[in-house]
Amino acid sequence: MKTIGAILTVSAVLTLLAACAIAQATPGSVEVHVSVATPAVVVLMSGGQVKAVGVVPKDKNGCLLQDIMPGRYALTVSAPFYASVTRAVTVRDDAETEITVAMSKLTDEDFQTRGRVVGFVKDANGTPVVNATLVLMKGNKPVGATRPENAGGVYELEWYAPGTYNVIVTAPGFNTAVYTGQTITAGGRTWLDVVLQAE
Repeated sequence: MKTIGAILTVSAVLTLLAACAIAQATPGSVEVHVSVATPAVVVLMSGGQVKAVGVVPKDKNGCLLQDIMPGRYALTVSAPFYASVTRAVTVRDDAETEITVAMSKLTDEDFQTRGRVVGFVKDANGTPVVNATLVLMKGNKPVGATRPENAGGVYELEWYAPGTYNVIVTAPGFNTAVYTGQTITAGGRTWLDVVLQAE
């Protein structure tokens, strides 16, 4: 009986220590370098939720995502006229993770064999939401991202292989919106107007 009690006590102590270690985890950061000098959208996701968004300005080579809790994430980088890149990333406790993403330019054949999702992002009153982030999901994997490209809230998720996708849309001050079953066809354009509801 004393042995069982001792084992239970050791188990309880180890569980408590593990819980304390998780509670005391310190956020890290991810520095993303992009191989092309063009504007790019960088999205860090976990469990189907957007955890961080960064924008690489034109003629810059990267951005820094800060205050990221330790763990495994999916990183997606998208830029106009380049194939989007998705990679697994591990963020360590109180550390900076540095990643370089090589992007390939899309070809004329890509424009014929792939398609896109386009539309507007607006709030319930019809006002454009220009700081929204749209993530294209294939199953539970992010495959691309974009942000509205002008003051009218116009966005384009382009160019992706034919298939059925989901679109996750986030913006500060708004509830996340999920649009399922969006079909992309070769050379086609799927129209999706997004309406975000205020929190």
